[in-house]
Amino acid sequence: MSLIHETKTHAEKLEDHVRRMKKRLRKLYAYIDRNHLGIFTDTWGDPDTEPEFTPQEIMTAFGTDAGDLVTGSLNIQTLLKAVNDDYVAITAPNDYTKNADGTVTIGEERT
Repeated sequence: MSLIHETKTHAEKLEDHVRRMKKRLRKLYAYIDRNHLGIFTDTWGDPDTEPEFTPQEIMTAFGTDAGDLVTGSLNIQTLLKAVNDDYVAITAPNDYTKNADGTVTIGEERT
């Protein structure tokens, strides 16, 4: 054993490697969750504040990419639920329709 350099067995190095990977994954999932929530709130509004833009204005501005916005949101939530059994999905407050051309039409507010 060296007093200057710590020597680890292969198994110990592997354990350290996996621990670092798990830590990075936790940080990654937290980052995804945090940013998804921000985009969701930017899209649908915050119930505690008056929104600057309506969800329809946002979807219209996204144009044919709006469908990717809502599909991506659903896929991100599926990922987060797959890695965290305690994850609670968030639901858009309005019905919406993904149109064939990729645009999204916002419907009535859900009750």
